[in-house]
Amino acid sequence: MIKVLLLFTIFLSFNACADLDEDTFGKVLETFPAPAEYCYGLASDGTYLYTATSNLQTTNIVYQIDPKTGNELNSFPAPGDIPDAMTFDGTNLRILSYDSTNKNYRLYTITTTGSILGSVVLPVERPGGITFQDDEILISDYNTNKIYRFDQSLNAIETIPSIGTPYAIAMGNNYLWTYTSDGIWAVDLNGNFYIDKYNIADLQWKSLSDLSFHDNHLWALGDNFSRTLTIFKISLE
Repeated sequence: MIKVLLLFTIFLSFNACADLDEDTFGKVLETFPAPAEYCYGLASDGTYLYTATSNLQTTNIVYQIDPKTGNELNSFPAPGDIPDAMTFDGTNLRILSYDSTNKNYRLYTITTTGSILGSVVLPVERPGGITFQDDEILISDYNTNKIYRFDQSLNAIETIPSIGTPYAIAMGNNYLWTYTSDGIWAVDLNGNFYIDKYNIADLQWKSLSDLSFHDNHLWALGDNFSRTLTIFKISLE
């Protein structure tokens, strides 16, 4: 009964959005290869995209990418041992990274040219994604299957319901876009559904590592069908 009510709620939410074109919404508009192997995070500063390699055996690198061409514009060392998800807070990049010495996760603040401004230990078991909304930091945890809302001091405000395991998150158009093992969902910050996974059919069987929002489009980093790391531009119209 609960599942029936949930699916009915999703159906009503989608059909309430009369401005969406069901023929184009959720379609992959463009792709280009990631700049290196083992890239994981994806972020946008409003002009450029950023991703970082995530490999304990090498010096990891943050890449600045032209979203119009996919060309690498700049690169600099990534912070921490194993960079993970990333986002932009309006001024600086924020990168989650695993500390292999202390066995915890840290949140680094770095400039878009690579200067490290500071880091803090995350109060999250296994972070999957990170995004910002106004002055709040949202971090997903795929050990607990929860999305946490924090203030700037990382004091927990509340949790947002997640359908499935929240591997990656991004804020865009006032909605929280979440990639789970079941697909991509969009909810408002009260947990009310806006779009269900079935409308992102082009990505249904792809393994994604991070999401970002840029130029009114959803962007994703993950494998394509040939197992090549790829950046996807997705229509939300």
